Amino acid sequence: MSGQAFSLQACPSGQVLQSNGSSGWGCAAATATDLTIGRISTNPGTSCLDIKTRMPSAESGIYLIDTDGSSGNPPFEVYCDMTRDGGGWTLIMRVWYQSGLAGNAGGFGSPREANSYKLEPYKLADATVKTIIGADNQFDILVDQVGHNTNYSTGNHEYMIVRNYTGVYRYTGTVAESSTPTVFESYRAIDNAIAWRGRLGCGLGGYGINCSTILSTPNPLGAPNPQGGLGCLLSMGTQTNAAWHSLFQGDNNTDTYIYICNSAQHTSSYSNVHRWFVR
Repeated sequence: MSGQAFSLQACPSGQVLQSNGSSGWGCAAATATDLTIGRISTNPGTSCLDIKTRMPSAESGIYLIDTDGSSGNPPFEVYCDMTRDGGGWTLIMRVWYQSGLAGNAGGFGSPREANSYKLEPYKLADATVKTIIGADNQFDILVDQVGHNTNYSTGNHEYMIVRNYTGVYRYTGTVAESSTPTVFESYRAIDNAIAWRGRLGCGLGGYGINCSTILSTPNPLGAPNPQGGLGCLLSMGTQTNAAWHSLFQGDNNTDTYIYICNSAQHTSSYSNVHRWFVR
């Protein structure tokens, strides 16, 4: 921000993160304008990360953002995860097998169903996602699900974070392999404990970001090859298979996968929905 890097930090209630000039960033008393960011159409954020940065006490929920400035399209609603890994995550899609979104470049549905089961699918337009990501095409990904595939696990136990992905985002086809080294991390949902860290190869067929081949373990914490229910520090599923290490936003058959430490969490006909966030 303003050419200076900084880390999100927790500010006391009623305070926001503000620049101290050349000395860095610190907490300061929030003004009336600060407290309305993302809440009224005259003070939208540019992304969930922008809102979280300017108002660290912001909680998860629906916010207004404007990605093309005051002279462009009006602000619109998005769902923000403001909790996990420091927050600032913008929901770009909630999808499942045969949801009808495959190959669609436009937006669809409402973010107000973000925490619901299937109901209506949701996605931000590819062009909007690209604007949120920025001109450098570098972003982090958070993937989780609402519900779970009961054939392979007793619960919704896992979420994934992919760090440092660089590529042109689209859902009309495959996003190419990241041009920068990525790090994949599996977390146990109940306590955010890390279950596995490594790297998967991406750029596979289908729609959006699809990754499967084990490439490396840059900071190995357990076995280098997660097998769905094994090969992790925390094995959260009920079944395992040597080939289960996939993270698919949309396979060619339009199904979606989280196959890391909670067994084979594909949607198919089960009552679960995969959610994709960027930051």
